[in-house]
Amino acid sequence: VGRLLYYQKNKKTCDDNPFWCGAHFDHGVFTALTPASYFIDGQPILEPKEAGLFVKVNGCFKKIEADPEVMLFQAGEFGQLATNDAIRATEHR
Repeated sequence: VGRLLYYQKNKKTCDDNPFWCGAHFDHGVFTALTPASYFIDGQPILEPKEAGLFVKVNGCFKKIEADPEVMLFQAGEFGQLATNDAIRATEHR
């Protein structure tokens, strides 16, 4: 089972929250993250500085600079519950 999510920047709230998605935990066991592509008027552009994967590390969010050819995986809350905290869910935005 899988699902594909797309987060579009909300222009009305971008000044209040510059991130495209709020901090959260995914609810599954693992989430596969595919590289993102960004376009303006059909032309590819570099990833905006406020976009991407930000993972909470030692209480602060750190942007993960990933190779665009690499698929990443992160742990979800069900994985943490099923393993009795042996695997910890990844808080991210």
